[in-house]
Amino acid sequence: MPRAFAPLPWLLGVLLAGAMVAAIHWLVGWGRLLAPWRDLELHVLFLALALAASSYLARAARLYFLFAEATAGRFPLSLKLVLLNTLANNLLPMRAGELSFPLLMKRLFRVPLGSATAGLAWLRLMDLHTLLGLGLVGLLAGRGEGPWWWPVMAAWLVLPWLAYRFQRAIPGWLGDGRWRGVGAAIAAGSPAHGRAFWQCWMWTMLAWVAKLAVFVGLLFAFSGAGLEAALLGALGGELTSVLPFHGVAGLGTYEAGVVAGMTPFGVPLGDALAGAVNLHLFLLGVSLAGGGLALLIREPRGHG
Repeated sequence: MPRAFAPLPWLLGVLLAGAMVAAIHWLVGWGRLLAPWRDLELHVLFLALALAASSYLARAARLYFLFAEATAGRFPLSLKLVLLNTLANNLLPMRAGELSFPLLMKRLFRVPLGSATAGLAWLRLMDLHTLLGLGLVGLLAGRGEGPWWWPVMAAWLVLPWLAYRFQRAIPGWLGDGRWRGVGAAIAAGSPAHGRAFWQCWMWTMLAWVAKLAVFVGLLFAFSGAGLEAALLGALGGELTSVLPFHGVAGLGTYEAGVVAGMTPFGVPLGDALAGAVNLHLFLLGVSLAGGGLALLIREPRGHG
């Protein structure tokens, strides 16, 4: 039985979701939880939706440039893939949603499963690098650190270029074991040339800046947390997406990540949990709307 449909992950995910519902009931209460939505001004909600949409478009653009040979002239299909893959990632447990990426690449663009999986690995590494980098910038800037950390950030920012520049040598540096194969697979999915690399990196940065701007603003509105706490909470929630265990629709794991990022800054547990759940509701709502929009994007006639 495929892992995506194995009963144990789904059972654990359902149990975690049930525990999350119980925690909300006892620690926050549903009236208090949903109250911030009544006070949220419409222009703030529209701005959040616009930034979320721009994040989707930026992710579609980087996919378009990474697989340029297959996606040329088919940007709407790139957006369709991103919308459907994001929906699957946000709904399915145990990272099973990632399986949709190579399957959709083969279905929509006729890209072999191996090539699509290698490209996905490269994209996820760029995501993780950018997410950690933005978090480090926010954390150090919020604490008023001196100029010493600028060289650290410069070194961090140059890592993707070094990985791309020396991609053929990296597998040899990793020895003959499992990691050599991982390095070779990632190198196989890297951009075809320098211009494609910079395009992918730029769109990755723009996608995450837009997404984190939405999440930080909403956490501030929903929980009353300060900027630094909201940023680390948003980062904590997003970092749960790379965990091997991921509940059904992310229920429980996502909230735990947000709360873990906020409570060290003195945010009360109830407020942090309320902010995390409401942010998650927004995330799921946008994902579902994006999935519906993806169904309206038609494939060109004669394709497939």
